[in-house]
Amino acid sequence: MATSPSVPDQFEEAEQSPNAFDEVTHRLLTGESTLDRSDAARELGMLGRSEAAAYLIAALYDSSVEGRKAAAQSLGMIGDTDA
Repeated sequence: MATSPSVPDQFEEAEQSPNAFDEVTHRLLTGESTLDRSDAARELGMLGRSEAAAYLIAALYDSSVEGRKAAAQSLGMIGDTDA
C-alpha cells in the first residue's frame, strides 16, 4: 500500500512549484479522501497566503470533522481578518 507524503514533504514540494497555490487549492476542493483534503488545508496554512482564506472558509463545510478542523487551524495560521 502506497502512503502519501507527509505534510512537511508536500509543503516543500509546493513551495518549489510555480503553480503551488493552484495545485493545493484544487486538492482541497476535489480531494477524494479526508486525508487529501485536510493535508491540502494544512499546506495552505503553511503557505500563509491570504488568498487561501476563501478556499479554507469553504472547507469549513467539509464532510469530515478532520477536514473542517484542518481548515479552521489553517485560517488561524494565515490570520486573515476576513476569516
